Order: sequence, then structure tokens, then C-alpha cells
Amino acid sequence: MPQPYDRAFKVLAEEHPRGLLYLFARLPLDVPAEVELVGRDLTLPAFAADQLYRVEIEGRVRLHHLEFQTRYETEMPDRMLSYAMAAALKYGLPLESPWCC
Repeated sequence: MPQPYDRAFKVLAEEHPRGLLYLFARLPLDVPAEVELVGRDLTLPAFAADQLYRVEIEGRVRLHHLEFQTRYETEMPDRMLSYAMAAALKYGLPLESPWCC
């Protein structure tokens, strides 16, 4: 059930976005900026990584992600970020990947 402060925050977020961004995101009020409210509902596309491994060495557990490509694709960095985010959310473990952290 929504709390009273949920409604107050929603009013602030929708009716005074510059003030909210100033308070919480350090967007200066004296800098000209166009602020547009966009939809909050987010959905992730269904995708599967080529290989994910859970590896434990000396009590430290990490995920290792391998993705294989025969050619470079321009959307590959974005896809790798999506894989890393999805794996981190699902397993809650640090991730090793040749493409990222």
C-alpha cells in the first residue's frame, strides 16, 4: 500500500523535476536544461549469455562470463552490459568477463 510520502515524492518528481534533480542529482539550477519526464516502467529483453560459470577459489566466489563472436557487431558492448547487469541481479556475485570488469 502506498505511503503518504510516496504521493508527495511523486508530486515533486512530476511537477518539479528540476528541483528534485537539483536536490538529489546535483543538476545546478542556473544551467539551462530541458527536463522531460519519461516512462518509469522498464522491461528487459529475453536473452541468454553464451556461457556463465560460478568459480570459487580460496573461498572467493565469482561469476565468469564468456561470450563468443565470429565478427564484431556494433551493439556488442551494449549487449555485454546487459548480460553483466542481468547476471549480477540474478546471482549477486562479482563478474569477470573479457569484455568488462
